[in-house]
Order: sequence, then C-alpha cells, then structure tokens
Amino acid sequence: MLKVIEDYVKNKDNGLMLLDLPTGFGKTTAVLDYIKEYINGKNSIVKKIYFVANLKSNLPDKRLKKMLGNDYDKYCVYLKPYWQSVTENWNCSNINNQEIKNSEEFKNLELDIETLRKFKKDKKDLIEVGDYGKEFKQTKRLIKAYESKIEKDTEVKFRQMLKQNYFYNKSSNDKEKFINNNEWMLDLYPACKLKNEKTKVIICSTKKFFSPIDTFVRMPFYIYNDSLTENTLTFIDEFDTTKETLLNQIIEDGLKIDLDVFSLFLNIYYSLQNLKFPNSLLKLSDYRKDKIDKQEWTDISGLLKELSDKFNGIYKNCNLERLTKSKGFDEKKAFIFDDGISLNILNDTSKKQLHTEIDEKENNITLLAEDFKRDKKDTSLFENIIKEISGAIEDFVKKVAYISKNYTDCKNQALKGYQTSYTFEESVLTVLSTFNIADEFKQTLVDKIIDKNANLKLDLPFTSQFGFMRKGFQYTEIEDERNHDLQTKSHSFSFNTTPEDVITKLALKSRVVGISATATIETVIGNYDINYLKNILKDDYYLINQNERKDYLLNLWRLKKNMLKIK
Repeated sequence: MLKVIEDYVKNKDNGLMLLDLPTGFGKTTAVLDYIKEYINGKNSIVKKIYFVANLKSNLPDKRLKKMLGNDYDKYCVYLKPYWQSVTENWNCSNINNQEIKNSEEFKNLELDIETLRKFKKDKKDLIEVGDYGKEFKQTKRLIKAYESKIEKDTEVKFRQMLKQNYFYNKSSNDKEKFINNNEWMLDLYPACKLKNEKTKVIICSTKKFFSPIDTFVRMPFYIYNDSLTENTLTFIDEFDTTKETLLNQIIEDGLKIDLDVFSLFLNIYYSLQNLKFPNSLLKLSDYRKDKIDKQEWTDISGLLKELSDKFNGIYKNCNLERLTKSKGFDEKKAFIFDDGISLNILNDTSKKQLHTEIDEKENNITLLAEDFKRDKKDTSLFENIIKEISGAIEDFVKKVAYISKNYTDCKNQALKGYQTSYTFEESVLTVLSTFNIADEFKQTLVDKIIDKNANLKLDLPFTSQFGFMRKGFQYTEIEDERNHDLQTKSHSFSFNTTPEDVITKLALKSRVVGISATATIETVIGNYDINYLKNILKDDYYLINQNERKDYLLNLWRLKKNMLKIK
C-alpha cells in the first residue's frame, strides 16, 4: 500500500486517487508510514501534506506524535477551532505586550478561560469520587455555556482587537513581522504557521479544511482553493462521508451572504456611468501588454467600457429607474430558485410566475403573481430581470478580478528590489474603493473576486450535462415589509459550488488521496458523484488497478498467516 502511494505521488502532479480497500487492511497505517518517511526527508516531492478527517477521533495526531517524537512539534500543525486553540494554549502564550494585556478584550477572555478551567477541574474531581448527581450535571452545563461564550463572543472580540490594533492597514511584511516577533501568536493561532516552510504536515477536520481560514496576514480564504495546496498531498479519510459535511459548509457560508441584488446593481451602475477612473488604474502591466499585443486580451479601459455598456443596457431594458412593488397577492415572501431551471414559489402549495409590467400611474414596476407557464420566452417575467442583474454582477466580478490582477502586477513591477510586495487582496479592495462600493456589499464582492481569480487559473470544462455541479444554485427572496412599503426588496443567496466541484478544484492543484472502503460506490445519495469526477478529471482520476489490489491482498494474507504461525 505504501508503494501505491509513493508511485502515485511520483507519477502525478495532481489528481484524485481513491483507496477503496476494505476496512482493516492498513490504509491509514500506510498513510502514516508515508508521512513519517516524508518528515524524515524521504519522498520529499511535495511541499506539504494535509490530513483531513470528518471525525476528530480519526485524526492521527496522537499516533503521529508517538511515531515522530519531537519532530511532531517541529513540523506538524493541528488546526483546531480558534477558541479551542486559544483556550488550550493560553498559559503557554506568554503575551508580553502590556497594551494587549490592559485591553478589555484580553481581560474578558482571560477571565472566561480561567472560569472554564475551574469548572473542568471541578468536573474531574467529581468523576474521581464517583459523584454524578445534580452538581455534576450543573457543572457540565456551565462548561458548555463558557465554551460557547468563548467561541462566539470573547475570543472573537479578542481576535478582532488584535486585527484592528496591529494588522489593519499594514503591509503583508509588517503583519508577518508582528507575528514572528510575538511567538504567542503562533501558539494561540496555529493557522499563522501555514505559510511557514518548516510546517510540513497539517492536520484538521473536514469542516476546518473547507471553511475560511484566518491567518491574520490575509483576508480569510479557503485552503482548497488557494495556492497553499499547489504541489501538495492531501489525504481525506472516510472520503465519501465528507460530502455531507462539505455540503453543510457550502450552505452555511451561502446563508451568511444576504445580498440585495437591485441595490448592488444600481451601486455599480451609477459608478460606471458617472465616475472617471484614475489613470493609475488604467495602466497596463507588462504581462497584460504582451497579451494585448497578441490580440488575446483587451486593455483596462476596454473592460470598463464593456461593463458600462452592459449595465446601461440592462438598466434601460428593465426600466430600473423605477422601484418594483408587488401587487395582488397576500404572501409576504416569494422565492425564485435557479439551478438552471427557474421556479417561482409563493407559498408551500402554489407554483406561480412573477410577471412585471410598468404602472405609469404609480410610476413603478408592478410585480404580479400569475399561473405557472412552461413558456419561458416572455421577457416580462421577473425571474428574467433577476437573471439579467445577477449575470451583470457576475461579469463585474470577473472583470474586476482581471483589473485587480493587472493592478497587482503593476504595483509589484514598480517595487522591484524591495521585499514588500503588493497582494491581490489589497488590489481588490483598492479597485472596489474606486467604484465607491457600499460597505454592505464589499466583503461579499471581495470573496467572489478572490474565488473567481483562483478559478480563472483552472481550465475546468463547462457542459450542460454537468452544469449544476459547476454552477451550484441560487435563490432570490422577494420580500414586502412595512418599513419599505413603497418597494419590494430582493435578497439573493448564492451557493456557487457543490461538493463535487470543490473536490475537483482541489484535485487540479493537489494530489488527493480519498481513503474509504466505500469511496467508489456510484451513488450521489451518500457519496460524491463519481461519474462527474471521472469526466472532469479524466486521466487525473485514478483507482488501484486489479493487479495491485490482488497483490496487496495476497501479501497481506501471507503476512497475517505467518504472524499466526509465530504465535
């Protein structure tokens, strides 16, 4: 089994290999043996190794500690929830900054951690004497309450204070310098070690691996979609069971973003029509100049002109100078689901289309509920307006990704010979500021643009057969309330990816090994859509061939037989 992994890493720059041998046949042991050899300087083709598992009990941190000894602390990082790392390492933090110690955030967090530890000690004492009565139950409730308080309140405020006072508006180099000069930061927040060359093995839960990671130096980002996973090896334990966790994370992240698409569209539209952009933004990098000379790309002015024309056309065609107001139905909310086939739902039982028409008397766009029709060619359907607006915003995201990349390259060209570099995240924020984007939209757009920039590097095919897997889905909530009585608000929630798409993106950068006895069962109910993974990854999708499987099982049977003889 170890040789199978070694051959896969040696012969593949990226891809997905599924180890689907039965439980108890040494898959995890072979993985740990590979990690040990990697730490000892063998099999050093990859930059880093990630080990991901759904259950904490399946994470091999204890076994690795035993195998690696002191090398574990030198080269391995266990990414736990922020509050947990902070709580466990608080005494080791050795914070020597008096300004931080005097802050209310520090004092509140320290008090909560001390109180939590007291209750945990009380619980341990009660267990030792065998007292599981009323006091024991009360202590357990208090432990949960303080853990929740630290997780959702005091640790979050402490982290925000650190960012505000020591990281906000600083260069990447200054941020890294602060972390390196304050080693307690690495104890409290191990994610800060991710970029460190000494960090060779990263262990974390599935939820942590597929959640935004905060390293203080950058804006929160997804490891799977970042350059940190390029030329790496990623082991995913119980591979098929991770789909549900990943899907829940996608939904959780999507629900955090409540986007008023009409307001955002108008914000961008007014900026495109009325603002004059600085020449520094229009300046071309050497890389973009070369692409333009080859007639492959256009210049920045051309991109802005294309955006301006598109937004102006939609604004006029959809009569967006008027407000939209619903009329003629009692429901306070309606929903438009878009997974390639849109469907309007006004309540649990009715299926209707939302039709729009101009009301000259009221000087607004009236939104009417009509019986569902299969003919989708009627341009007055409200869902078509939503699609036009959403499409324009997506085009804005894509073009701002290009503009930001160009601006990043221009800045770094001018900084030749200097250690300080200008990051893509800083460029995105700079470009959005020139559009005067409202703060309520900024974080959402930054996340979308960074994600788009990462995906532009991947050559992922898009076909109607697998459209949903690539696109995900979105729904728009149309809401009437007394506090916006003259217009109907539209809130868009986007889930722009699927678990299969996430695994594909990771496999295009990293060598992924899925460990599970049932990983190749072709059912999308409890497993990834294997057909999609095969079609997208093609030669980068790899299974142990039958000869390898037979040889491995035969050798394992002989080994067990010999062990029985020895006994």
